[in-house]
Amino acid sequence: MWEGLFREVILLIELKNVVKSFASPDGMEVHALRGIDLSVETGDIFGIIGLSGAGKSTLLRVMNRLESPSSGEVWIGGRNMAILSGDELRTARQDMGMIFQHFNLLSSRSVSGNIAYPLEVQRLSTGEIKDRVSEMLRLVELEDKADAWPSQLSGGQKQRVAIARALAGRPKVLLCDEATSALDPRTTRSILHLLERINSSTGVTIVLITHEMDVVREICRNMVILEDGVVVESGPVKDVFLNPKSRTAKEFLDDLPRTPSQDEELPKIVGSPLVILRFDGDAADMPIVSQAIKTTGVDVNILSGEIDSLRSSRVGNLTVQLSGNREEIEGAMEYFSRNGVSLEVIWNG
Repeated sequence: MWEGLFREVILLIELKNVVKSFASPDGMEVHALRGIDLSVETGDIFGIIGLSGAGKSTLLRVMNRLESPSSGEVWIGGRNMAILSGDELRTARQDMGMIFQHFNLLSSRSVSGNIAYPLEVQRLSTGEIKDRVSEMLRLVELEDKADAWPSQLSGGQKQRVAIARALAGRPKVLLCDEATSALDPRTTRSILHLLERINSSTGVTIVLITHEMDVVREICRNMVILEDGVVVESGPVKDVFLNPKSRTAKEFLDDLPRTPSQDEELPKIVGSPLVILRFDGDAADMPIVSQAIKTTGVDVNILSGEIDSLRSSRVGNLTVQLSGNREEIEGAMEYFSRNGVSLEVIWNG
């Protein structure tokens, strides 16, 4: 089908200093996006997360030029969307599919008719449309619903139809605007696993707008966090989970262990440093703490911690207190570092 079609590693999406401002009813200027820089590689599953009003949906609408940026560059597939118009813009948009929170299916068309609609707009032949619709129905596992009406479908089935319709034109990018927010947790997982399988089998690049960290954790490889129209954090998902820096990231990750502040009540014993151990990948599944105790003779008092499963790895962190003589403590720190655990000493009185 699409196997390997978009596998080359290039920057498929690149935004450079993108600004979007609106005039409010009272005449004031509202800055929805303020100097956005981000890049997405071909074949990535990329998450854009932020609280309500952070500018997420505006950013997505600027990407597909439903909104024009006030300034800056929006490069999609080697074309600056910010300066395109007319036929050039319509052609560029064919490389982008989009799905929404509320599905936006045509109630007057069957499942097959909904999937066929964008192909009819592109004026494909009847035979091509029939073949493509059948292909998409297989892709989203709805072959038995070809003649059903949207009113006869569950929420998850409606979103599968929307995905099939968005992919029917074989776009390079699939933009998802809160695509699972209207679904229950079980259906959300099934849709996310479908998107992951589609990404793996076709190579289509997926950009997910969401306010749910569980969505990012489930399938995304890289992410940015928006706060008041500004990118405040970016990088691989595992790095953000291991070491959140921004206020918004810490709010989203408040169920995970976080770096204690200096004001927190942690036991402070002279000669026994407080250390955060951050685990990534295989290290998260190994009994490294017990091995360090056996190897170095150090005493480890675990104060807090958790292991969390991400899309392609497991990460975690522990806040611990190390006790022993200087040689034992230094030996333990060296042992942790040698075995893929990063350390942050937060108190060393």
